[in-house]
Amino acid sequence: MRPAIQSVHNLRPLFWFRALAFVIMAAGAAPMFFMRSDSPFLFAALIASFLLVIVSWNLVKPGYTAVEVAVTQILISTDKDEDRSFYLNLPTEELAYFEIRSKSGGLRHDLWLFRETPRGVMRSKTIRLSLYSPAKVDAVRRMLNQVLQDHGRSPVSS
Repeated sequence: MRPAIQSVHNLRPLFWFRALAFVIMAAGAAPMFFMRSDSPFLFAALIASFLLVIVSWNLVKPGYTAVEVAVTQILISTDKDEDRSFYLNLPTEELAYFEIRSKSGGLRHDLWLFRETPRGVMRSKTIRLSLYSPAKVDAVRRMLNQVLQDHGRSPVSS
């Protein structure tokens, strides 16, 4: 018997990623306080820190995501949610299967849920699992496989 609500989210890693981006930008700007304004190192530090944050941000695409399984629903929350609504709300009995793909060399994963409807199987919007550790990705996989098994469907293999 699974608990009433299971949740996997990335709030702590997202905080640390954003804090690290802030530190990198601060380190790039710090020479402004200790060097002459015409120093080429000053501009190189600013540009390098700015580019490092942009590249890492585009590789990881950080954003809050929570995958929750309640008794009868799969609820996906993101930082793009509108007031009092979920990014995705899917009845558990309609889950046909799911797919998780690694992106950016394993720095992020994308999740798609496939829903059984009278018109056929429909794919959900892309759910970005950025900053999810391999253990959290496995936890999402186990939760969704348990939903499939609870409704008499075959689990998805890794």
